[in-house]
Amino acid sequence: MASQLTPTTLGGLEFNDIKNSLTNYLRSQSLFDGYNFEGSALQTVIDLLAYNTFYYAYYANMINAEAFLDSAQKTSSMISLCKPLGFTVPDRTSAIATIQVSSNTNGKINAGTAFIGKDSDGQSFNFYNLEDQDIVDEQSEQFIVHEGQEYIEFDALPTFDFTNQRISIADQNFDLSTIKVTITETLSTGVSETNIWTRLQNVGYVSQASENIYFIERTSTGFGILFGVENSLGRQITTSVKSIKVRYLTSSGTSANSISAFTSSRGIVTTVNTSSGGRNAPDLDDIRFLAPKWFASQERAVTVNDYKALLLESGFFNTPNDFNVFGGQDLTPPKYGRVFVTSNKDADDPDVIRIINFLKERSVVTVFPEYVTSNPVQTNVDISYRLGNTTANTTANQIKVTNYLRNLFASQFAQNKKYNVEFSAEAFIDYVGSDNVGDSDVKNIVITPEDFNIYFEQQIIPSSSNQEFIYNLNNEFLLDLGVYTTISSEFDSDFSRGNKCVLKMYAATTQDKFKILNLQLWTSGGTFVRNCGYFIAKKGVLSISPGTIKTGSSVDLTINFVKKNVVFNLNNLTTLSLNDITPL
Repeated sequence: MASQLTPTTLGGLEFNDIKNSLTNYLRSQSLFDGYNFEGSALQTVIDLLAYNTFYYAYYANMINAEAFLDSAQKTSSMISLCKPLGFTVPDRTSAIATIQVSSNTNGKINAGTAFIGKDSDGQSFNFYNLEDQDIVDEQSEQFIVHEGQEYIEFDALPTFDFTNQRISIADQNFDLSTIKVTITETLSTGVSETNIWTRLQNVGYVSQASENIYFIERTSTGFGILFGVENSLGRQITTSVKSIKVRYLTSSGTSANSISAFTSSRGIVTTVNTSSGGRNAPDLDDIRFLAPKWFASQERAVTVNDYKALLLESGFFNTPNDFNVFGGQDLTPPKYGRVFVTSNKDADDPDVIRIINFLKERSVVTVFPEYVTSNPVQTNVDISYRLGNTTANTTANQIKVTNYLRNLFASQFAQNKKYNVEFSAEAFIDYVGSDNVGDSDVKNIVITPEDFNIYFEQQIIPSSSNQEFIYNLNNEFLLDLGVYTTISSEFDSDFSRGNKCVLKMYAATTQDKFKILNLQLWTSGGTFVRNCGYFIAKKGVLSISPGTIKTGSSVDLTINFVKKNVVFNLNNLTTLSLNDITPL
């Protein structure tokens, strides 16, 4: 009589699990009492069944994973999943540079004129102006050129799909931001008219049947340009249209960044801004981050995430760690009615002007976007550890473990000049104890969150006597109650009558840590000089008054943080480094 055991264990979908489950099931049958499965022909049949089941399980898992934005791994799946969100997955973005042309003759630099740029290795790249530029008094205005492997312009009317109102273009390296559609049509009066049509990106926009608009749709082979369908997406293309000129650039991506030398047959080229902004196809994680936020905002900037999504999708930045956006309410003191954008770009960079103008058009009436320069923030981590009981406490083992921890930090946790940087001692400890670490001597070390010291370390050099330094670090400062805590090296001050000075913080009670307290200037000999700013220990706020640090002098600040997990946001351009590892 056959056994009633379940033939498979549904939780075990690895090949060996499936094979063992099938074998055990057959062994439970009285028909196979004493049967040697390992050495029999039946084992081949079991292998085939196990392989078949395993392949179907893998296939079903992949199909399921590719059906969701959070788990999809294929670019084609991302393109498909983002369509209902109204988000167009970009391909490459061309690097741009700002130049000026001097010439012996006045005239016009026609759109599509090539400017040759060479990188440090001597490799040449073509850059093109997308609009006509005039040369007046033998010199042009400053203008932007975009890198392009090719400047492509053609009439799409001969192959236009009138039924689906669509132009299909098979090109994988296009830059979405350079697409331009110009349509010439014959009016009812018999006169020909040429207009530049507008690309529409906002899925929440209510278009009219008479509007000259189009949409871009990514495909697995390139992209499509879509016009009005059943009068719901603007005007349709009819037989009155005489030409549909499409222009775009194919891009080299990041390869064309950092080019500063240009030449042209039109005259002498002066580089105003070195090429930047070129990027390759976006990372899938960036798409997962961006697409839902783009759908939620629908090109309206209300929340901080709306601003981030708009700036990323429009190609101003490559990743969320290249910039930050935050509200004025998060500052100390708060600045209501402001939203701040910060990046590693100078305030007078042409990109910054475009960013602010771009956001002004999309911000709500009561919120004003503003660009702020970044505060470079150096954060260091010190780690102590003990070797496990099974590891001999020898110098060789200490060196091995120390080197491994240092390499681990460098590869998985270190950051160099990034925004929204996080570090967690618990996450570091979990990684050391995980299966990622194969060496038992490393995995078995004894380490706790209290073995980490995380601190802010910054050198300050004032450029003028009226310069104020303000840090909003958003991480609580470590202060022992009732003890003056020195936070600086010795330095020269305008207030110290020639004495070397240090900065000190003091809090008498726990409640004081929530208050605005005076930052104090003391001589290195131990004499109080004056108050020279303020701090809020709980919020990690520090302000140093003008004149505190003498111009030409410098001071090194060192402030420990209370928590063993830190997050640096706002305008903090953060470098996170491992400073010291100590075996105990």
